[in-house]
Amino acid sequence: MSKKIRKEYVKEDVRFIKKANELVEARYKFDIWETRIFAITLSMIHPSDADFKEYKINVGQVIDEFGLSKGGEIYQFLREAALGLQKKIIAIQSERDGFKTELTIPLFTGIERVIDERAKKDTEKSIWVTFEPRLKPFLLELKARYLIYDIRSILSIKSVHSIRIYELLKQYEKIGSRTFDIDELKLILGIAADEYALYGHFKDKVILKAQEDLNANRDTDIKFSFEEIKQGRKVVRIKFNILTHLPERKQLPELPLFSTEEGTALNELLVLTADLIPEQTLQQWLSKYAYNDVKTGIVYTLNRIKAGEKIKNIPAYMAKMISTKGIIDPIEVKRQNRTKIAAQQQQKANERVALEYELENLRIDHYEKQKLIVAEIFEQTPETRQQIIEGLKYSRDWDRKKDDAENLNREHVQTLIFMKAMQKFPERFSVVNKNFELKEAELKSKLRLIGWLG
Repeated sequence: MSKKIRKEYVKEDVRFIKKANELVEARYKFDIWETRIFAITLSMIHPSDADFKEYKINVGQVIDEFGLSKGGEIYQFLREAALGLQKKIIAIQSERDGFKTELTIPLFTGIERVIDERAKKDTEKSIWVTFEPRLKPFLLELKARYLIYDIRSILSIKSVHSIRIYELLKQYEKIGSRTFDIDELKLILGIAADEYALYGHFKDKVILKAQEDLNANRDTDIKFSFEEIKQGRKVVRIKFNILTHLPERKQLPELPLFSTEEGTALNELLVLTADLIPEQTLQQWLSKYAYNDVKTGIVYTLNRIKAGEKIKNIPAYMAKMISTKGIIDPIEVKRQNRTKIAAQQQQKANERVALEYELENLRIDHYEKQKLIVAEIFEQTPETRQQIIEGLKYSRDWDRKKDDAENLNREHVQTLIFMKAMQKFPERFSVVNKNFELKEAELKSKLRLIGWLG
């Protein structure tokens, strides 16, 4: 049997991931490299594809897209991840003949990789993967109950759990919140029953980590806060409050329909009209009207619905608005103004975070330099340290119930020794302290200009 046309991974036109909700909520456990391979192959599926193709992943392009450091080990990781995915089984819950079912299935049926020793450069190394055909209902020709998002939202996230939580919350972005039983969420995330057995560990390693990853990621389009729901003193459920997070990345260009890039334009409209308008109808509109007119008509209609207006035939109303020239939507104008203000506020917040981070690093660097000077003092004059210790033995800070070794291991005592060395030789620290104070004052001045009260 001849192979289907190979679909290549091309950075410029790979942006959207689209998959059925059942696949989003499937039970599986991948590592970060397996997750990246899965995401890349999903992003190569075109909205108009009726069948799977063989998908080519080039190592050089992956390194560029994910911002990875170059090196031979990257190809090794990608190759092992692809082979690992071929062996792993995912469990998808669905319905069949009116009954709830669970399909256990591998992702890939075939993996092909370059083994030729002449391939030295990353751009010469590739991997080809083929999806398991029974995944077609969950990845191709999706009409309803699916998730679609820009792959750039997850490219820089290094935690598998954070990526999966992003997807689970992205499903409910329009609703604004989603609640999970703790055990249910662990099951979806592939966390074993004995892993993070204490809720505190699960919260620190999974929930707070995901919150940090999404909130701090400049390319991710949502973030979240959360509430703990208790039975007695035990946390049994988590309610995620899903918030808009304006990405700093450049927005996608507006593109015509039916080229590879045109699929991107269609996908953007699919995001807006999920579960409302069939994909075929959108394609018809885009073949007849300009993309901006289609989007304007859709947004105008959605804003009317959000404002409480009852629209019996939504597709017909949208079609009418799309064909109407010069629509001015006051709700959209206000939204754009709010978005502009929010973007300015976000830019200021990002600037503040960056400056606070720089200030914190400056303080850490200053402390490390002071430590080096103290170490030099004790190395050059060992008697200095002993004199300081002898003096502390007669102070209230020295615990007489402990021996000398135990006292010297106390963090409080170590800090006192450090501080007294600095007091004894102030001239040794003058240059370092002066440089620090000047830079600290400069950073604080910049921070106060944007509302910092520290």
